[in-house]
Amino acid sequence: MKIMLTLLLFISFFAQNGYAQPIEPQISIETIPTLPQGMSYHEFKMLSHSITWQRLMIATFVPGYIHFYIEHRKAGYMIAGVRGTGILLSAVGLLRQWQQTKEFSLSMMDDSETNFYIFFTGLLLNTAGYAFDIAHGDWLISKEKMQIQFKYRRLLSPCCAGIPNESLPMVGINFSF
Repeated sequence: MKIMLTLLLFISFFAQNGYAQPIEPQISIETIPTLPQGMSYHEFKMLSHSITWQRLMIATFVPGYIHFYIEHRKAGYMIAGVRGTGILLSAVGLLRQWQQTKEFSLSMMDDSETNFYIFFTGLLLNTAGYAFDIAHGDWLISKEKMQIQFKYRRLLSPCCAGIPNESLPMVGINFSF
């Protein structure tokens, strides 16, 4: 107990006298990458777009989310319409079956083929809309990134390779036999 009290007094003494000051992060200008001349904010923002697991999960519940995220609103509204129609058709198929049988079980779809096809069509539209949102959104993101990189003729991301530029330092190895 006496050791803890001594340690507490020691820490409070140094804290009051300014010996224990919080460390503030040092940001130097050299750590911030320079952007090419003429790059707009929209182009810079497009370079930061990517599809992550969080965005995939949000797109599961929000129709057209990926296209709204990359600012392709027309395609986002079309996907939202297709997926909304799919959800509505699935609900109509289930409700019609419920009204006919007044029970809800796994075998209820065997009783009426029409209700099953309505439900399945809605499920297919919803799934296809989700898959298109992800696949087409990913294709648009990669296409726009490549267009921006081609426009400025240099690598803007360290993970990509293949666009040479004289201003970038390069290391090469030649083998001759």
